[in-house]
Amino acid sequence: MLDFLSGLISSFGPLLLLPVFIVIAIVFRKKIKLLYWVPRILAILLIITMAMISMDSVSYEPTLGQKINNFFMNNIWTSIPLLIILIISWKYELVGGIGFLLAGLFFIKSFGVLAFVVAIPAFLIGILFIINWLKKRKN
Repeated sequence: MLDFLSGLISSFGPLLLLPVFIVIAIVFRKKIKLLYWVPRILAILLIITMAMISMDSVSYEPTLGQKINNFFMNNIWTSIPLLIILIISWKYELVGGIGFLLAGLFFIKSFGVLAFVVAIPAFLIGILFIINWLKKRKN
């Protein structure tokens, strides 16, 4: 099942981004607060990308139970905490901004120089959440 899902995502990856582009089009057309939506959309894309990357490691186990176990074990330090931070930051931007900045630092500390691929987007998302919080606080 996960092999099928992984193959589907790798084959139709660009089509899976279509809902994101639709949301972006709505944001620009309706003049919805761009600074409100950009960090949230980027965080969702980062979490989905990290989850898709971890699917690569579950394709070699023989049973479905082991595949599901490996998928969650690979995401317990990456996608799941970012998802929790995103849920909290939807309401409390400052907490989310600090959370994404700390997550970027955690990735660099834990995974070394190669983690900059993940840490830089996390830093950007954290900074955007903090900027949005400052802008709301100023008004």
